[in-house]
Amino acid sequence: MNLNPLLLKTSIFCILFFFSSFGFSQARQSLSGNLKYKDGPIAKDITVSLVRISDSLIVQRQSSSDDGKFLFQNLKADIYSIIFTSIGIQKAKLGPVTINNESLVLDTVFLHRNVAQLKEVSIKTARQLIQKSIDKTTIDVENTSLAVGNTALDLLTRAPGLTVMNDGTIQLNGKAGVTVMLDGKLTYLSSSQLATLLRSTNSSQIKSIEIMTHPPVKFDASGSAGLINIISKKNKELGSNGTVTADAALGRFLKANTGLSINQRSKKINVFGIYNYADNKRYGVLNLDRAVSSLHDLSNIGQQSNSTTKNLNHTYKAGMDYDINKTNT
Repeated sequence: MNLNPLLLKTSIFCILFFFSSFGFSQARQSLSGNLKYKDGPIAKDITVSLVRISDSLIVQRQSSSDDGKFLFQNLKADIYSIIFTSIGIQKAKLGPVTINNESLVLDTVFLHRNVAQLKEVSIKTARQLIQKSIDKTTIDVENTSLAVGNTALDLLTRAPGLTVMNDGTIQLNGKAGVTVMLDGKLTYLSSSQLATLLRSTNSSQIKSIEIMTHPPVKFDASGSAGLINIISKKNKELGSNGTVTADAALGRFLKANTGLSINQRSKKINVFGIYNYADNKRYGVLNLDRAVSSLHDLSNIGQQSNSTTKNLNHTYKAGMDYDINKTNT
C-alpha cells in the first residue's frame, strides 16, 4: 500500500506535536514566596498550606524557614489558594493563584500578629510564645491567652508544622506517624481515640507543648515522623488545692468544656486527679466540583455533602508523683 507523501508527513508531524504537547503539559512547576510581619520582622515557623480550589484539597503543607521563605515544588497546572496559620498570628488567605507552564514567585506576603495574645504574653511572662532550639520547638501555653477557650486539639491544629486530619491523624511537616506523649508517657491510643482525648482536654490544664522532628533514641518507638509531648500544669503549693474550669462557645451549635483538677501535695509526694467533660457538636460542609473530559465532550459533576457530628466525652486521670530530688520525679 502506497501512502501519499504529504499525508505521511502530516501524520508524523501531528504525532510528534501531540507527544511534545503532552510532555509539556505534564511539566511540574514551583511556587515560592517570602513572609514578613506587618511591623517588619521576618515571619518564620508559619504553617503554609497550598489548597487546590476546585476540590479544597490540601496539596502540600510546610513551615516557613528561618528566613521567612516557603517553596512548593512539583505542582501541576491548576488554580490554588494559600493559607497562612500559626499561633500568635491572624489567619490569612491568598488567592486565587494560577499555576500555568511557568514557576511563580510571589511578592512578599505581610502577616498581622494577634495583638491580644502579644499583650497577654508581655504582661504575664517574659518567655516567647514559641521557643525554637536545635532539637525541638516549645509552645508556651501557661499564663498566655492560649490557655483560655481552647482544647489540646485546638492548640495542635495551630502549632507550626502540625496538621490534624479529619480522622484525627496528626502529621508533622506533611508526614504521618507522629508519636504523641502526655507528660513524657506514650498514649498507646488509636488516632480517633487520641483525638477524642485531646478534644476533651482543656488548654488551661496544659503548661507547654514540645514538638520534636528528631526525637531522642529512647522515644523512637512507633512514630517515625516526630514526637509531640504535651506537658500538664502541676500545682507546686503544699496542701490541698483544686481548680474548676468552664468554657463555652456558640457558633452554629453550642460547644462546652468543663474540668476539675485536685491535688494533695506534701514535700515529697503529690497525689492528683483530673476530670474533664466535653460536649461538642460540629457541622461540616464538603463541596466537590469535578471536571471530567473525554475525547468528544467535557462534563462537570457537582456534589455537596453536609454532616453533623456530636462528641460527648468524659476523661479521667489520676496519679501520684514522688520527688526524688529537685530535678527527678
